[in-house]
Amino acid sequence: NEKTGYWTTRSLKEVFEKKDGSAAEINLTLLAILRELDIEANPVVLSTRSNGGLSKEYPLLSKLDYALVQVPIQGKDMLIDATNKYCKLGTIPFDCLNGEGRLVSRKSRWIALKAPEVQLQTTVVTIEVLEAGKLKTKTIEAHSGYSAATLRQSLASEGIEKYKERISALNPDWQVDKIEVENLANKSVFLKIITEATVGDEQETDKIYLNPIVANRQKSNPFKNPDRNFPVDFGVLNSENYIASVNIPAGYVVEELPKAAAHSLPNRGGRFIYDIQQSGNVLQLSMRQVLSKTQYNPEEYHNIREFYNKIIAKQSELIVLKKK
Repeated sequence: NEKTGYWTTRSLKEVFEKKDGSAAEINLTLLAILRELDIEANPVVLSTRSNGGLSKEYPLLSKLDYALVQVPIQGKDMLIDATNKYCKLGTIPFDCLNGEGRLVSRKSRWIALKAPEVQLQTTVVTIEVLEAGKLKTKTIEAHSGYSAATLRQSLASEGIEKYKERISALNPDWQVDKIEVENLANKSVFLKIITEATVGDEQETDKIYLNPIVANRQKSNPFKNPDRNFPVDFGVLNSENYIASVNIPAGYVVEELPKAAAHSLPNRGGRFIYDIQQSGNVLQLSMRQVLSKTQYNPEEYHNIREFYNKIIAKQSELIVLKKK
């Protein structure tokens, strides 16, 4: 029912029969079921990201607003949440990725609230340059982790047509022709979204200017302020891959290509790699962006802000094709 909390306001029997409850009521019902099946399980209470940090030195009940379930498996902690059917088993809500929570048992202890896997996103694009200078594109996006769960939820609630309208609104230079979705219900594999679109406007055909990053381009820096006094907390490790093939149309040659680039954050905090090569009449772009930490200290803020500035600058560079 979109309510959080760490204790119940109704009996679990009532919650189970009505199939409606807060996060605490749903997860404590799960806890009762696991214990009934003789599976060791314990509650974990915590403060969500939207509720703020939980102090270990001065823990206050008023700072708690969520309850998860912990199950020990082969000496490791599996954290389980039953409120979102679009998340894989062992994946807790993104809002719960907030430092440490308190495991409540006879041997109570603090427990890390972490994502069980890296959030991966791979985009593969085929670009065909049309006679008028427009681009005909086919984009295959593969998502895992929280991005897959969010997309599964939106696709299930709004449907393909509404999603298509949203994609068109976010990309005003796209004319979306077709969208297909694969593995919507199978959470154990990558969610795939296949989009066919016509991109860009007609242009003079003596020279054609095109940006090979037609999808998921970083257009603005999320870090606007020049200074920051608090950590940057992404919550989850991120890895993004982008691969594009550009077919050079007959009668054209490459006049200008973006140069290869590699940028890294200090102390192996992340990296960005951009490389483009020509093979016959095909241009192959490979780009990778990795954030190797979930949290960056205020002292690292200038580095990560500049890291994003470099990514934006490189992703803005154009390929220039010239008529023979």
